[in-house]
Amino acid sequence: RAGGGLMRTNFSTRPTLTVTLVRDSGEGVVETTVDLRPWSLGFPEYLDRVFPAPVRFENGKPVPDPSRSSEHSGQRMAVLVARCMGDQLDAKAPAGVDDRAAWEAYAKAVLAEFEAANLVEGDVIRLMLGAQQVNQGAGKPGKA
Repeated sequence: RAGGGLMRTNFSTRPTLTVTLVRDSGEGVVETTVDLRPWSLGFPEYLDRVFPAPVRFENGKPVPDPSRSSEHSGQRMAVLVARCMGDQLDAKAPAGVDDRAAWEAYAKAVLAEFEAANLVEGDVIRLMLGAQQVNQGAGKPGKA
């Protein structure tokens, strides 16, 4: 549309995607559902700024720290999933804090909560895949 202005859409709500996690408890199948909503636009970039990949210093210059990059990747994934889960977790993200240590503590709290819920790596990966899917606009219309 010429002249700019706000884009007008027929979207009245953001999508919601429900992910169902299944366990055979030995006494039958148990299911739990997790509703995921998109993270705000630009959140992954914001996260990269406030919770950057770890570095080490060589000759006074920062270089990626491969010994900690795998741990950071898992923590970053947990934060992204938690963002899509909203208030379904007890762990709360640091509000208005650009402190890497605070974000790392939050990521660890999210992972501890996942572990306390007896989630396994595959469950967290399913949640991350759902988070990616809902952020592509897939899912059912949710709350406004």
